[in-house]
Amino acid sequence: MHWTLGSMLASALLLFVTGIAGSVFQDPDTGFTFSNTDAAYQLGKTIALRVAIPGNVSFGSGYDAVIQVAAPLEIGYAGIAWGGNMIYNPLTVAWSSGTNSAVVSARWATGHTTPTKDTRTTLKLIPKGTKRNGTHWQFTALCSGCTSYLGRSNANYTLGTRGTNKIAFAYSATKPSSTSSDATIAIHETPIYPTWDFSVAGNPRWSELLTTNLGQT
Repeated sequence: MHWTLGSMLASALLLFVTGIAGSVFQDPDTGFTFSNTDAAYQLGKTIALRVAIPGNVSFGSGYDAVIQVAAPLEIGYAGIAWGGNMIYNPLTVAWSSGTNSAVVSARWATGHTTPTKDTRTTLKLIPKGTKRNGTHWQFTALCSGCTSYLGRSNANYTLGTRGTNKIAFAYSATKPSSTSSDATIAIHETPIYPTWDFSVAGNPRWSELLTTNLGQT
């Protein structure tokens, strides 16, 4: 994903204030239990980054995850890098497209250029957890292929479920003009590097919740 050059002071502040995992969010709309991180993207402004996972993941095995982001309206698009870097790991990019709708796009980057579509990752929007009001927009999506992937040099990576995982977050105030998941995205601001505590993100009723929200198990 692209980088931008801001002032040295602004960049330093954005890199220093990253967001620390630790809280649990029980979503009343979808029923999922999320690990929540309130990440500061500007001084005094935060974005809620949330992840939910199955409650019975075997050690070292890949698994699906549900991602939820609640962002102020000034965030044109939000991007999450699951492996903690902007290159060689799954990227989830999303932007609001209506009162109760959003566009979610799976991307992949091998350099600091516009990321391309990632056909190895599947995202399914969860309508019950996707909305917009007068101050914020939110999306919720099931991701298959985000927690286990082949990175640089085809090295295998799997996010652990018993502790914290560093992610990367980037955003732009410019929203894509199209509702296509292949839409061109603008250059983003300097990334920040929060963490998610996966040890509190487990959902024992995972299959039931998927059935309720997506009609699948």
